[in-house]
Order: sequence, then C-alpha cells, then structure tokens
Amino acid sequence: MRRKKFYSEIIKKYLEGKTNNTILVLGAGSLDRDVMDKYSNIFFTNINEQSNQKIKSNIAMQNLPYKDSSYDYVITHASIHHCSKPHSAVLEMLRVSKFGIIFIESHDCFLTRLSCWLGFSEIYEYSAVKNNKYGGVDNTNTPNFVYRWTENEVLKLINSYKPLNKYKIYFDYDYDFKFLNNYFINFLLSFFFYFFKKQKNLMSVYIKKI
Repeated sequence: MRRKKFYSEIIKKYLEGKTNNTILVLGAGSLDRDVMDKYSNIFFTNINEQSNQKIKSNIAMQNLPYKDSSYDYVITHASIHHCSKPHSAVLEMLRVSKFGIIFIESHDCFLTRLSCWLGFSEIYEYSAVKNNKYGGVDNTNTPNFVYRWTENEVLKLINSYKPLNKYKIYFDYDYDFKFLNNYFINFLLSFFFYFFKKQKNLMSVYIKKI
C-alpha cells in the first residue's frame, strides 16, 4: 500500500529515535497503529474505527480537550478533511504539542483538481458515509468536503498563529491515485512526477517548534 509506505517514511524521517516521546495520534485507525507500532508512549484517539465500526472516542479536532504542550508530538493522517474547521484543527494540534506536529492530507494541485473533474476523486466524500451513520463532517452522516491544502496556505496559517513563536515547516510529497492500476498511466505519472514532484496528490507537513 503506497500510502502506508509514505506514512511510515515520514514518521521515520522526522521521529527517528523518539520512540519514548509522548505522541498523540488523532483520528487513528488500524493504519496508524501499524505505522506507529515501535512507539511505546503513544496515545490514540479514534473518531471512526473502520475495522469494526466501533467509535472509541469522538473528539472534535478543532477543540481538543488537552492542556497546552500536553504531548511532545501530535500526529494525524487523513483526518483533518473530516473536520468542519480544518484550520482550527491544525492550530489545536500545535497548541497541544510541545515540539511539533505532523499531518498528512490531500494536496491541492493541478492533478488533484483534474482528477476531481474527471470523477476519479471526490469533492465531497460520499464514500465515507455510505452505509454508515457517521464518518462524514465532524463524524456525522453528512458527507464532508475533502479539504485539500497548498503549501502557501499552511505558511500563512502558521505565520498568523502567535507571530512571536518560531517554526520550521517541512513539506514532503507522494501520490495515491485510484486509477494507478493502469500500467500505462502509472508509467506516465512516474515520468511526470520525476520533474514535477509537487503535483503529487499527497502532502505531508511537519511543523517543528524552535
């Protein structure tokens, strides 16, 4: 699974040697547990456990019930786009973290928009609530808008939040398109991404407090 590989690589890149740090993973599921299995001091909040359709905890990411700097790191993967206030969710992650945050979400780029226009990607995530009573916006049965990020949007958001604080922001990219089972298209995209890596539809953001 390409997405899992990307997720694992990001965690290794930025959290190597930090297995004993306190880590909060928001909106976690089986993928998060698999990727974070080497970390001992880790805490999961689980908005929607797809493997057994059981809600363990329903925590609003835009209003986390934790004190400032409660955890060394806060991480989330593919959860912010389910939030009705995605910018607030990122800022809450920063508030709760002591050293930094990592989030992986969809990248707002030309190929992503083209994929939506061609019907390969969803604008509203109807698949998230299909046959479910939850899984949409703020874990309701309303299909959520798939909020996709640009680098500039992240920079403006973070620079606006507590301007006296200092941060380093790192971006990484990968792709996970549904139509990549076609060998010819996969070959063309691989060639294209060799020159235009920022057109990949997955973006990881690591915001380090300094």
